[in-house]
Amino acid sequence: MVLIFQKESEAPSVDRLAPLVRQLCGARRVQEKAALLSRFSQVQKSFQEFLNTLFFPKTFRIEEEVILKALIALGQQEVLRIYGKNEERLSLLFETLSPVDAFYEELGGLVGYHFKMLTLLSKKEEQGCEKQSLNPFERRLSPPLWQLTEKNLMIRKAILEGILRLPEIGEIYPLGGAGDRLSLIDDETKEPLPAAVLPFLGKTLLQGLIEDVQAREYLYFKLRGRKIITNIAIMTSHEKQNHRRILELFERAGWFGRPKESFFFFSQPLVPVINTEGKWCFEENERLFLKPGGHGVLWKLAQQQGVFDWFQKKGVQKALVRQVNNPVAGCDYGLLALAGIGLSRNKTFGSAACPRLVGSQEGTSVVRERIRKGGFSYSLAPIEYCVFKEHGVIDESEEEGGVYSKYPSNTNILFVDLPAIRRAINKSPIPGMLVNPKRAVYFDGDGQKREGRIARLECTMQNISEQMESTFSGRLEGSSLTEMSSFLTYNQRRKTISCTKRKYGGDGLFLETPEGAFLDVLNNAYELLTRCNCKVPKPRSPKLFFERGPSFLFFYLSALGPLFSIIAQKLKGGKLLWGSELDLHIADVELENVTIKGSVLLHAEDENKGAAQLSNAMFVNEGIDFRAPNLYWKKEIQYKERFEIILEGAGFFVAEDVHFRGGGRIIVPDGMRLIAQEKRGELFFIKEKRDPFSGNWHYTFTDHAKIELSKLTKS
Repeated sequence: MVLIFQKESEAPSVDRLAPLVRQLCGARRVQEKAALLSRFSQVQKSFQEFLNTLFFPKTFRIEEEVILKALIALGQQEVLRIYGKNEERLSLLFETLSPVDAFYEELGGLVGYHFKMLTLLSKKEEQGCEKQSLNPFERRLSPPLWQLTEKNLMIRKAILEGILRLPEIGEIYPLGGAGDRLSLIDDETKEPLPAAVLPFLGKTLLQGLIEDVQAREYLYFKLRGRKIITNIAIMTSHEKQNHRRILELFERAGWFGRPKESFFFFSQPLVPVINTEGKWCFEENERLFLKPGGHGVLWKLAQQQGVFDWFQKKGVQKALVRQVNNPVAGCDYGLLALAGIGLSRNKTFGSAACPRLVGSQEGTSVVRERIRKGGFSYSLAPIEYCVFKEHGVIDESEEEGGVYSKYPSNTNILFVDLPAIRRAINKSPIPGMLVNPKRAVYFDGDGQKREGRIARLECTMQNISEQMESTFSGRLEGSSLTEMSSFLTYNQRRKTISCTKRKYGGDGLFLETPEGAFLDVLNNAYELLTRCNCKVPKPRSPKLFFERGPSFLFFYLSALGPLFSIIAQKLKGGKLLWGSELDLHIADVELENVTIKGSVLLHAEDENKGAAQLSNAMFVNEGIDFRAPNLYWKKEIQYKERFEIILEGAGFFVAEDVHFRGGGRIIVPDGMRLIAQEKRGELFFIKEKRDPFSGNWHYTFTDHAKIELSKLTKS
């Protein structure tokens, strides 16, 4: 039996919808919304007609009636025709769209969501972003930057503040993205996997985030003698089973050895995708084409779902926010300095900035000055790349022929004051709304495959800062702008952002690829080892790296530092010869004048207990098989020979003036100390019970905010 219902209907214009949207924004009760929709001419003509097409008895709740009438008002009868085939599908429609209607309540629900998209699509700015017009009472100023490139006393104090006040800080991770552009596919089901499960450096991106957290917790423990657990809120989405798969990943990983109750999961609603003619799009299975609504939904969603209340009960008033697809953000001291400046200066919002590549799809930030009654207000105003032209931002290099823009890149690495965020949500629940149409394949209401420009309403996390204004009686200029409640840090790009968003296409363009991120990791490793006075070959150019392999490889556990200044006290001198690899999965280690020609792994199964001390040692083996199809960024490497030292539990390995030839494996049992010695070219080992104090580093900080390490001895 065929449903007799309007197959096609023209979507109403923006002008026609505007009065209805204004009224819906003012309605606070669902009964008011239903009544307003009922008076809309298109609903008056078609709602009863739709009810007459249903071949099953159905009494609708008032909330469901609002969804149906909203779709008719928007001219989306195709949605009702497809989902009205049976009661089960209609229930699915309500389940899908009710969260969208509720979330975008301030815009006017579903009707307001659609109206906002039509409004933005109709504008003629580049790529359809929402216009942020200037008025005569506003100025745009260059933001003051807290320079992290020079580690002076002020920055050292900020880093120390960031460490010592870690118990006050939570973390928030948006993990809603699918790995489509990375070709991440489940081998069995052939379904797309979340970007968080991308293998990078031998672990998932998510595990890398957790290891960074544990490194900061370990640093706090070594300085304060007290273990802490950072509370983490994670925003997922239901796109392509993302929420379920993220939870499964946590279950399989045993919650990464952390208490289950230290995590809070909340999921963002999926929103309809529409084409440039204002018609909603479908997937092949006759389901609505839905996508996440952007990271900016995080703030309102966290408020609605109790995330801020949960943090408050845990005694947490501040938070760091970072994305899973940026594995370099935890390198060295950038995050700790960001947190430390925010805490010590009583700031409400901070973002990590860095040099921006010309032509990249990255925004920047300016300071917005507004003339107020009796003074001036200042806020940090992020500008998306798609409205640069509108705001007079010319995307040109800082130096002639250079690759970096004169405007810094803003990132989704944030420091936030949670009470201030709550206040900002009341002013702007959905910050930084934009649409960014892209060509894609979709299906229309007749099941026909189409290709065209489609979009959904997105919003950005950083733009919540526009609601965090600081007001002064006089005008601020230059360095006095640091008195604002918002701030930007500025650091090297390779220590701030290097994303893994898309699969490398073999075209030599490494930006936002795992390969590009890995090259940045290698360059950071070169800086670190050079600081340790270790002789190491310079990293190869990207072209030579992928043609012939790396000049060296150095992997290490975040808890080894994460500060380079700490690692430089554990690793002193030595050589890493051409094509060699050192892999340190250990925190308590001392390497002095160690030479490696080949590959060496030092792995503590319990990173908090295992220890090693090597001095004047040499390892010579065949190392990496460079002819094998190695994927270095995944840490999928084949070896001709490798020397491995495995520490079980509190195992402790000691070697001095020893030459290890060829591959091999040494396993040190829990609670034992294994001493390697060499006499007349022969290796032998002494096994004895480990002194519980031996091998451990003692951390202290000086009056100049420097962290110094010394060896623990028996008192």
